[in-house]
Order: sequence, then C-alpha cells, then structure tokens
Amino acid sequence: MKTCKSCGMQVYGGYTACPLCDLPLPGGAPERKLYPAYEHPPLPKKDRQSGFVALTIFVLALCISLNIATYWAAPVVWSLIVAAPLLYAWLLIRNTILSKQSGGARALLHLIGMTAMFLVFDITSGFLGWSVNFLIPFIMLVTTIVLTVAMSRSDLKWEKHFGYTITLICMGFIPILLFAFGIATVLWTSLMCASYSLLTILWLYFGKTTLFRAELAWRFYV
Repeated sequence: MKTCKSCGMQVYGGYTACPLCDLPLPGGAPERKLYPAYEHPPLPKKDRQSGFVALTIFVLALCISLNIATYWAAPVVWSLIVAAPLLYAWLLIRNTILSKQSGGARALLHLIGMTAMFLVFDITSGFLGWSVNFLIPFIMLVTTIVLTVAMSRSDLKWEKHFGYTITLICMGFIPILLFAFGIATVLWTSLMCASYSLLTILWLYFGKTTLFRAELAWRFYV
C-alpha cells in the first residue's frame, strides 16, 4: 500500500502515480493482499470406468425393457443371460484388474462373481444342474489348488490375507452342502472339492508352520 503525500489517498496495487492527482507515489509499505491466499485442493481424477459403467447400465436397461416387451411372445428371461456377463465384466475390471485391493480380496470377488454368473446361466436355461454339479466344484477346486501352490512359496506373506485365505478354502465345502440339501445331484465332484479343502486345512495346521496355528488361535480363539 502506498499513500499519496499530496492528497493523502491510499493506493493499492502496482501504481507508480496517484490515480487521483497524478503525482508520483513514494515507496510505501509492502503491498497488502486484499484476500488471503488459499490452497486449492487437487481436482479429483476422472473415473476411468465411468464410461463402461454408463454403457453397462444402458445395455441392461435396454435388454430388460426389450425382455419385458417381448415376454408375452417368448416367456424366457433372456435379459439375465446378458446381465450376468456384463456385471461380471464390470466386477472384473473395477474390483480386480484396476483395483488396489489385496490379492486375497480380488480372488474372492472373482470367485463369487464367476460362480454367480454360471449359476444364472444354468437357472435361465432351465436349471439342468451342470453349474452346481460340475462347474462350481471345478472352479472352487482349481481356486484352492492355486491358493495352495501360492502359499507354498516362502516369500509370499500370506498371513496378511489370512481372512481371505480361510474364506476361499472354506468355500470349497459349498458343493458338498449343495449336495446335502438336494440342490446338487452328483456326489463325486462335491466330495473331491470338499476333500481337497479339508486336506489343505490339515496341511496348513500341521505341516506348514506354527504361524497358521498362531493366527488361527489369535483370530478364532482355537
């Protein structure tokens, strides 16, 4: 701020002459900012999946509308066949490939999404039982085998994903429960999946390290 010695006007800004009397301004105090400076927070990054989500919603709405409009002529809920892979693709991209979640969380979401998708396919096609009798036990068996191979590596800090590990292994008992409740009709696939899950638990408890027993006792008091 500068003060004119002639008229006494206080002048802000980078003026060298008084705007009122046009006389030169002497050197005054440092310029005072009229408004305090604020730090602007960074703008949020645009979600890269927003376009895919919008396209998915549009396709789902279109398919459901067409299915409702044509249901009287062909009483088949074919929109579910379209919706299941689209929702699984969204889950695959958003929560597995581009996600920063742990490997255990991504594997669990991937397994649940794939199982639900094939179950929807089986139900919409008349529920022939191929999903619960063969496909779901096979997927869970392969997942448990991959998990066992991964946990056998000494450099893998699997204890950080202990909860997801136990959940994935215990999901191997789902096919035998489906058989017990009469939903599945093939025993050997369900029994094979449950047996491998049980062997994996025994291997972790007795043969892996004492770390598994310590984690189990700390989390479940067993």
